[in-house]
Amino acid sequence: MSVTIGVVVPVYRVERYVAGCIASIGAQTLAPDRVILVDDRGGDASMQRALAAAKAAGLPVETLTQPENRGLSAARNAGLARLDTDLVWFCDSDDTVEPEFLQAMRDALLAADAQLAMCRTARVDEAGATLSIDEDAFDRATMSGAELARRLLLSEARGYACNKLFRRELLGDAPFPEGHVYEDVAPMLRIALATERVALVDAPLYRYLINENVHLPMLRSAHPRPLRSGRPCRAAAGGCRRLRGRRGGGLALGAPPLPLRRGDLPGGQHGAAGQAGRRQGTGRGGCRIRGACPDPMVGTPPAVARRRASAGDRRRRPDRQSVAVRPDPALALTVPDTPDG
Repeated sequence: MSVTIGVVVPVYRVERYVAGCIASIGAQTLAPDRVILVDDRGGDASMQRALAAAKAAGLPVETLTQPENRGLSAARNAGLARLDTDLVWFCDSDDTVEPEFLQAMRDALLAADAQLAMCRTARVDEAGATLSIDEDAFDRATMSGAELARRLLLSEARGYACNKLFRRELLGDAPFPEGHVYEDVAPMLRIALATERVALVDAPLYRYLINENVHLPMLRSAHPRPLRSGRPCRAAAGGCRRLRGRRGGGLALGAPPLPLRRGDLPGGQHGAAGQAGRRQGTGRGGCRIRGACPDPMVGTPPAVARRRASAGDRRRRPDRQSVAVRPDPALALTVPDTPDG
């Protein structure tokens, strides 16, 4: 019995790029069995261009339209609910892949009897030139799920979903948390810890577009897609690396409540990182892009907060209201310290 592959492509305001994404899926040496295009109500011509590209590539696709714009996680979950294939790939609609992506990933997964396969990621510009490779070269064909989780926590592996091929049963019904930035981090950790074996493909087969012009406007949308470039900011709570890599890295998982200050992001979600950020030399509030860091874990260290509370922080501006943000309990994971499998 042949192994079937399904692809979920959320589509949201990518009319300049989506045709290239769909064309690269249609050019695979191993054709997917099902492709779900999820229209997340971006209000532009993205879906029309995606369908035109699919027709030109001879790629049969199914469409699903969200009732309203609900974000990347909800779009992925909705597309996943439509699939009954053995394997699942989530492709971001402004990225592309090499023609052998699905063939190499499927073959590696089956050869290793693994639950997921992962390849390296090339960062490319709009002209298609390779800027960098995210991951170091893989020195083995497999690793254990516990080792992958350890590397994710240490930012030695990327928490992207898009450069991985999953067995369907590993994902469950709705693996991606809705309404969160870093939408891949928690599910990738849970999946890694539930995985016995990960197949590794050393080639950088996933081509991740670096778009220098979209990050700040996109913060106002429901898609936490932005902030693909810039200098890293290493504030409290483990260091925000959101500006170097879109997903993964630097979160203080399971940390105690962190006092943050309201006012920098739209809707007052999260503010300046406080004195710890200044000590790191990252500028006011700890972020090199003021008011643009969406990392909900960044904040004043608890010890500093307690000292301020006891002595009275007279430096606090009266128009900035303190709030306590408690990390998602789902992120409080324990990674076993086991040798690589």
